[in-house]
Amino acid sequence: MTSLIIIGSSTGGIKTLKVLLENVTLQNSAIVLVQHHPPYVSSPFQAIMAETCSMPVNIASNGSTLRPATIWIIPGDFHGEIDISGHIQLHQGPKVCHVRPSVDVTLKSIDPKLAKRSLAAILTGMGRDGSEGVRTMVQRGGQALAQSPESSVIPSMPQNAINTGCIHEICSLSSLRVRFMAFDRTASL
Repeated sequence: MTSLIIIGSSTGGIKTLKVLLENVTLQNSAIVLVQHHPPYVSSPFQAIMAETCSMPVNIASNGSTLRPATIWIIPGDFHGEIDISGHIQLHQGPKVCHVRPSVDVTLKSIDPKLAKRSLAAILTGMGRDGSEGVRTMVQRGGQALAQSPESSVIPSMPQNAINTGCIHEICSLSSLRVRFMAFDRTASL
């Protein structure tokens, strides 16, 4: 079963993700990006990330199978849930925290067996999306990180996640990169 890194971001997120994931190569983990964006931004977002990243970057479709060493973007105007078999299920349920996609929806969908092999990271953005999701995922055995509010374009998403008391570590972008690579190495054990 593939290990997962789920990253939630909003305002300032695309620029932050470019810096964070530039030339990051993972062997054992898939990355799922839940960036708040409208549908017409999904393709340009994918193109930007594909230019920056050394791993393949795909826009998820309903039923996409998570594979190690691959980055998946949840498309604009869809929520993405991850089932126990590692498939992405897309739907247009009600907005959560005023957004779709919502990282809360993705994180809350993670089964306890998969949560133990999952790492969430809440990055720059406005609002509280991600806070309830990290609480749920940590209760199920997953790990959670937050970008330091001081290094965020808009600090409220990471700060609200930190305020839950469920964040294992508050990190700069360079520290997040190191944590992702360490998580990936332990995922192979």
